[in-house]
Amino acid sequence: MTSYINSNIQKDIINGIIDKLIQLIIYSYNKMIANKSSNVLLEDQRRNKLLYEIRKNKSKFNFDYTISQCEPFDEDTGTTLGRTDITVFLDTMSDLGITIECKRFLKNEICNYHINSEYIGNGVDRFKNHKYPLTYGYCGMLSFVESGDYNKLFSILSSIFKLDDNSKQYMFNFIAKSKEQDCCGENFEVFHIILNFS
Repeated sequence: MTSYINSNIQKDIINGIIDKLIQLIIYSYNKMIANKSSNVLLEDQRRNKLLYEIRKNKSKFNFDYTISQCEPFDEDTGTTLGRTDITVFLDTMSDLGITIECKRFLKNEICNYHINSEYIGNGVDRFKNHKYPLTYGYCGMLSFVESGDYNKLFSILSSIFKLDDNSKQYMFNFIAKSKEQDCCGENFEVFHIILNFS
């Protein structure tokens, strides 16, 4: 079994980039909260506002990577596999990057059925099945809680995934990581962040 990451040095570099990315997401989220209107937004609207803040603030973190959306495609057939919500491109000469999938939750959607359908089926499983790229063996899941109990969402995610809670490290509720396995038996890591807009 081969690894997505070729060496411990490369793994340390990627972990450093992800650490900085998480800090940038938290900072950008806090900027959004400071300017918050009481509107409940659609997932695309919320993601676009977050992307705007991330791009605007990335220089404060010396984060020089391109952050965008992308449409991965099957190289054999040329067909688009879907659109990723956020991709951090680590190499300007290729489409290699760390992909983040976003999911929006309303009060009545913080339940096992919706989480299994959306967060897992249309989220984590897309990485497991290579619909979304796992170039470096890392990906992210961002949850936008528009209404409802974000503690309940974290509790349900904790019952589904074996989460390593990193909330204290970042002084932010909730951030966690889980180790998963793709359809080829390769290990990868997911960082999970819950952003509370309720």
